Amino acid sequence: MVSTMKQVDTLGAERGLSLTGLVLRHRRNGRRVYSPAHKQALVAQCLRPGVSVAATALAHVISANHVRKWIVKHQRSVAADKRIGAPATLLPVNVSAPSTPRTARSVSPASFIAIERMRPANSS
Repeated sequence: MVSTMKQVDTLGAERGLSLTGLVLRHRRNGRRVYSPAHKQALVAQCLRPGVSVAATALAHVISANHVRKWIVKHQRSVAADKRIGAPATLLPVNVSAPSTPRTARSVSPASFIAIERMRPANSS
């Protein structure tokens, strides 16, 4: 089946904006597939101080919810990269023989608990 669906940009035409370059293609269900490079640029723009995510998304004719999901995904990947980053630094440890040898501790009778087990009565 061939899709006859066309991309109609009602908001962007008024502002001189278009989705060319940002949208790679449309799926059969009508959802857009966005360019990873453009998504990354949009996320970087939104992460600058004082920039409104909603205003940036609206200027690019994209749902602000999409952009917020991309920002969360980006921040999680950055956090994961930091965790994986440099390995932990190992510190040297000096081990020496003890100055006085340890002796076996004496066990006092109070440290044992005696438990009596009752045998069941023969039922024969």
